[in-house]
Amino acid sequence: MSEAEIIRQGIHLAAMANRVWDEPLFPRTFEGPGRTTSEAEARDAVAADSETYE
Repeated sequence: MSEAEIIRQGIHLAAMANRVWDEPLFPRTFEGPGRTTSEAEARDAVAADSETYE
């Protein structure tokens, strides 16, 4: 990787770190069961949410 590319990436990261976003990164929060969800539960939640946007 060239020195110019390293500098370009550094400037890009610095600009993104100071950016103010108009909307939150996560559009909503979920009430959790107090434990880590299984892979199947996570997959089902994502599939159900994606059907909302279709």
